[in-house]
Amino acid sequence: MKLWHTISSKIFDRSHSQGYSARRSGHDGRQAFSLEALESRVLLSADLAGTLILPASQQAFSVADLLVRDASSFATVAQQSTSSATGSGGLTQEPANTAGTVAVNGKEPVSGTGGTGVGTVGTSGDDLEPQPVDGTAPPTRTTDTQVDDFRGSVNTSQSSPRTYFISPGGDDTNDGSSPTLALKTLSAVSELQLVPGDVIALEGGASFTGKLVIHNSGLDNQPIQVTSFATPAGDRAEILAGEGDGIVLRNVERILISNLKITGAGATANSGQGIMLLHDDANDRRLLGIQIDQVEASGFRYAGIAMYTQGALRYGYEDIRVTHADVHDNGYAGMWMGSAPGNYPDHPETYAYENVYVGYSRFYDNHGVNIEEQTGNGLFFKDVNGGVIEHCLAYNNGSLNRTPNGPVGIWAIYSNNVVIQFNESFGNRTQGGDGNGFDLDGGTTNSVMQYNYSHDNAGPGFLVYQFNDVYRASSTGNVVRYNISENDSRQGAETGAIDIRAQNSPELDTQVYGNTVYLDNGGLNSVNISAIRTSGNLSHVRVFNNLFMTTGGVRLVDTQGPLEVALFQGNRYSSDGDPFIISSGGVMYGSVEEWRAASHQELDGVRTG
Repeated sequence: MKLWHTISSKIFDRSHSQGYSARRSGHDGRQAFSLEALESRVLLSADLAGTLILPASQQAFSVADLLVRDASSFATVAQQSTSSATGSGGLTQEPANTAGTVAVNGKEPVSGTGGTGVGTVGTSGDDLEPQPVDGTAPPTRTTDTQVDDFRGSVNTSQSSPRTYFISPGGDDTNDGSSPTLALKTLSAVSELQLVPGDVIALEGGASFTGKLVIHNSGLDNQPIQVTSFATPAGDRAEILAGEGDGIVLRNVERILISNLKITGAGATANSGQGIMLLHDDANDRRLLGIQIDQVEASGFRYAGIAMYTQGALRYGYEDIRVTHADVHDNGYAGMWMGSAPGNYPDHPETYAYENVYVGYSRFYDNHGVNIEEQTGNGLFFKDVNGGVIEHCLAYNNGSLNRTPNGPVGIWAIYSNNVVIQFNESFGNRTQGGDGNGFDLDGGTTNSVMQYNYSHDNAGPGFLVYQFNDVYRASSTGNVVRYNISENDSRQGAETGAIDIRAQNSPELDTQVYGNTVYLDNGGLNSVNISAIRTSGNLSHVRVFNNLFMTTGGVRLVDTQGPLEVALFQGNRYSSDGDPFIISSGGVMYGSVEEWRAASHQELDGVRTG
């Protein structure tokens, strides 16, 4: 296909084998693809945008409004999170893999560099956590997570902040004031009464067995830090959590965790989390300012990074920032969060989490657990109001999932005002349903997936889905734009590479524009898969100015249900000389002209190829 080869050479500029090799070769592969590579994609979208201006009567809201509905509205949020991450104790956050430093009692810092098949599509929130199906309570953990009932108070008994050094060669009778007077065990550190500005510095190149619990809070300009100090043996310390949790932050705020490796015994042997944020006290407000940077978390049953809000609480956390994380080989997810039980079902207007940022991170080889629950997700936001996921990779997740409500590489559920951009999601799998690249799932509103690259996933590249009985009763105002999908829907279930669908609860005012989709049959049943598919209880779906390309008899369009619920205008279609197939309302059409005459779709459309 000449058209596809021309576009792909401009956008991707690499073979698949080179791409996979680069993605597996370490941290320099973290940025999904360069802005320079995206430039030609944006120009392509601009050319397509010039083909059509929709009449106002046919728009849920204006194209002009849509064009400013992008990540700029979240820039302030991201900037606030960035500014709160800098200027504290010598550690800075930057949009690149930067070195961490440990300030030693005001002296010159000790540097520490960072290392490194069939099934229904549609992810139900009921299976996102090992919990009752009503979603009211996160899982009951083993005794490992039932730590002492600390309340995250700010300790003022100590006059000034200090650094506590921890070394395998230390002694818990020491005061930890220097590497030669280091403490020895994580249990001793967990008993410390920390004050704002304190630093816990674990010896680089060394390993520590057990669990670290932080039970005091920092302040806005003096977070409590947990990090590594560099030695000739290495820059990064490792916590060997075994069958339990690695680091637990219970009812605390203003904490910075950086430059650590946290390792569990494996998804089947472990029963905990890598880094767990747990809010379960009587203080029903969002806890503030947790930052995680340059960590590797693997080998945990539930998640490498997790946030939970328990009891009757309505509020969890705010101003959360995760950057340069390497999260892999976990069971249920690389990173996830649990809803606030106090919001369900009476307070759908309240979100547990606000201002959550995840960037420049990798979530991969989280294969799942061979049980009858949804497992194997890469990264997802749940119950978030205002968030950004950008410049992340999610790949090779989900292969052990067996449930129809399956895993996704990168997605959001029960959330509002989330931007998912500049990410790459590929090779995600499932033995049941889903296995998607990206997803805006049930109860998600006013959110955007843009400038992402999805390919070779079992399920859709981009799914927008509203399932039954979500306590936020509809999904509205979501946008899918300027993305690329290449050979998704590889499991062969009845899906579209871009798939907009709903069950009884409605999906409203979804906009799909400026995307490029290429889909071959890959030896699959070409009747099942399509470049774009719409189905279910939809209203005011607008699909315009996209480029859809298929080969091998794969359907370009598959619309289920009433024709008027989804409007197609100004799209371009190519089947590369193979059968040109549009399925609309149960009728097959062999050309755009036939479809236009019968359905009033593509009144200003153009066919290419």
